[in-house]
Amino acid sequence: MAKVHIAAEIGGAMLKPIYFFPFPGDPDSDGYEAAIPDMEGTMFTGLGIVIQNRPCNSVLCMSEYLHGRMQTSIVGCFFDDTVHCI
Repeated sequence: MAKVHIAAEIGGAMLKPIYFFPFPGDPDSDGYEAAIPDMEGTMFTGLGIVIQNRPCNSVLCMSEYLHGRMQTSIVGCFFDDTVHCI
């Protein structure tokens, strides 16, 4: 688990690890991948201000102290028409 800032100035994201979950074993062995738990979907947790909230899309503005200063990120979540939106 990590804090993240989507940084346009570097064309990517900056991460600051908060929790690290090691999985013992030899990563080069053939069976190592099978021992790692599967995630059934993408997990995202954020705390911020919702700046847009409509059926099938939301936009969240988040600020977090990261890498020595306050960083602001805008995160959008958009679902296609295969997802039932309420």
